[in-house]
Amino acid sequence: AFEKSAAAQEERFGALERLTTFELREMKRRQEAAEAEERERKEREEAERRAAAAAAQAAAAAVIQSTDRPDTAVAVAEEQPEQSASADEDVVEGQLVRKHEWENTTVKASNRSWDKVYAVVRGSHIAFYKDAKVAKTTPEQTY
Repeated sequence: AFEKSAAAQEERFGALERLTTFELREMKRRQEAAEAEERERKEREEAERRAAAAAAQAAAAAVIQSTDRPDTAVAVAEEQPEQSASADEDVVEGQLVRKHEWENTTVKASNRSWDKVYAVVRGSHIAFYKDAKVAKTTPEQTY
């Protein structure tokens, strides 16, 4: 009788140690999400490589074509440093709209209107301005 009850208890403990179907589904979903994210990242990197290669080929073709005509070779040579200088500083600008929902961490805002701000990302820094005009004229005056 004791052996029979001990075997039943062992079965119960084994069942507790096994993952539930919900846990198994959640693990599978996480793995699939991670695989999909990795696949997307690789596709983006490949697309960036292709775009960079195409840009390099286009620049090389432009230089080759411009060397055929001596008067335009100087113009192309003068334009290239400006392009590389702007490529060093990555800047992303655009409107950002968000809804003002909380006065503070515990109280909802009485007026939940939409706020429009102009966001500028330079390298690893982000700045917010009232609008594009303020961003261009006085970049030190953030919102």
